[in-house]
Formats: sequence, C-alpha cells, structure tokens
Amino acid sequence: MNSLFSVRNMKVIKIEVCAGTHCTMLGSSDIMDAIAGLNDEGQLLCPDCQLEIVPIPCTGDCDHGRLSPIVRINGEQLNQADSATVMARIMTMAGNDGRKG
Repeated sequence: MNSLFSVRNMKVIKIEVCAGTHCTMLGSSDIMDAIAGLNDEGQLLCPDCQLEIVPIPCTGDCDHGRLSPIVRINGEQLNQADSATVMARIMTMAGNDGRKG
C-alpha cells in the first residue's frame, strides 16, 4: 500500500527527444544516453521523481537541422540542445540545482 501511494505522488518529468535524422546526427542519442544515466547512477537525487524518456519522430521543428537536436521537457522545447543543458534543466525541474542536502 505504501509503495502504491509513493508511485502516485511521484513527480514525472517527461523528456521527449527527437529521433529524426538531423537530430540524431547532431547528438540526440547522446542526450538520451546521458538522461538514462541520471537514474542508473542515482544522480537525480530526487527520490520522488520519475524520468519518462520518450524518443519521438521528427516533428519538423528543427528547420532542416538548423535547430537540432530538439528536446522537450514537460512541454518546454529546447533547441540546439546538448547533454549539459538538458541535464541542468531536468535537475532544476526535479528541484535539485546540484546541491546536496
């Protein structure tokens, strides 16, 4: 019963990463790997957070690669995203700006 309660109260951070050709060539797969590492290594430091990583097909938002890679975090679109920027935004949304305790 307690674990069911915990799951219901988890903060879900939905990360959509474009898996289209331009975005993939410009690093979207590296971004997905870095995000997956947050949970694997326990770096998120938010026990009440759940990351939902969703590769999405090309939406055409990248302007033929000019804005690639595209990442959306809870609906907020990041253009020309890189792993560091995406990870920092996730940590902010999780309520952890990198400080412990």
